[in-house]
Amino acid sequence: MTESRPYFIPSSASSKSNTKRQNATQSNYEALLSQFSQSKSTSNKLTKTPSSIIQYDKFYVQQLQQQITDLKEQVSILFQENQRLQQRQDRQLQRIKEQYQLLTKFSNVIQQVQQLKIENLALRQNVQSLKLDFTIQMNPLKQLYHHIIQIPKQQINDIMQIRIQQQETQISQQKNKVEILNLERTQLLELCSKQEEELISILQKQISS
Repeated sequence: MTESRPYFIPSSASSKSNTKRQNATQSNYEALLSQFSQSKSTSNKLTKTPSSIIQYDKFYVQQLQQQITDLKEQVSILFQENQRLQQRQDRQLQRIKEQYQLLTKFSNVIQQVQQLKIENLALRQNVQSLKLDFTIQMNPLKQLYHHIIQIPKQQINDIMQIRIQQQETQISQQKNKVEILNLERTQLLELCSKQEEELISILQKQISS
């Protein structure tokens, strides 16, 4: 009788990680080499008729072909899994890039708001300084009005009106600048709040996914 020959049939390749698949593939390869070595050793010891040897070799070749087919299927599954992992990684990188851009934009808005606060404070100080200068400049005029009788009242009033108008014009200009900066500050604060809401929404979506 023909001695039964051991053979290897690879297991299913539906593992959950690349490491397990690589280990399974390595085990299949080692088992295949072991089987080939055992088969060669056994065939050297057998004394068979030519027809039985041919039949046996055909059976052995069929098993080898089946093993090759199974290995190809494993390679195909591993390749598909690798593509899925690559696509997932690309999506994660794109998401991180978008979050980084959003954070950068949000940081720039915050810096602009801080700069506007500083400029607004400086303008307020300038207005206070103008008021003080106006008061200081008015004192000599008051003294002139009260003590220099030779100068007609109308002339004094004209001089005072001119100085007052100049000061009021300067104060009005400064107030306009303050209003413009306050408007820009309000717009930037609204933009900052909107960007913050968008950032929180994106982060919540990422956490939920």
